[in-house]
Amino acid sequence: MRDLEGKFVKVPKRIFICNFCGIKEFILPALSRRLKFCSRKCYYQYRSIYYRGKRHPGYKVQDIKSLSWLHYYLRINWGVPEKCEKCGKKGKVDLANKTGIYNKEKENWYWLCRRCHMKEDGRIK
Repeated sequence: MRDLEGKFVKVPKRIFICNFCGIKEFILPALSRRLKFCSRKCYYQYRSIYYRGKRHPGYKVQDIKSLSWLHYYLRINWGVPEKCEKCGKKGKVDLANKTGIYNKEKENWYWLCRRCHMKEDGRIK
């Protein structure tokens, strides 16, 4: 950096501490207001841990866009078990509603094989 006369002047550096990994670095004062992470890797790791569940900006408690979206959301967040909760048969399972209340509460849902699901809904006897 140069002063008013054009001579080079040594700029003092500040200590910077990464918010994720805690690495200390020396940086220029102009950058110290903007930087919070030492690398993009630290930023994305912090973001993937911090913005989960209710802290995610897209999370809304009762905002159910459609039934297919709700089923997708529940599959992603809870995972799909390997067997039916009613008969214990292994294979493909569907998400079935117990109470008729379509929300994100786990006690209102259970995983059934296709046959048990159709019996519960009254589609077959």
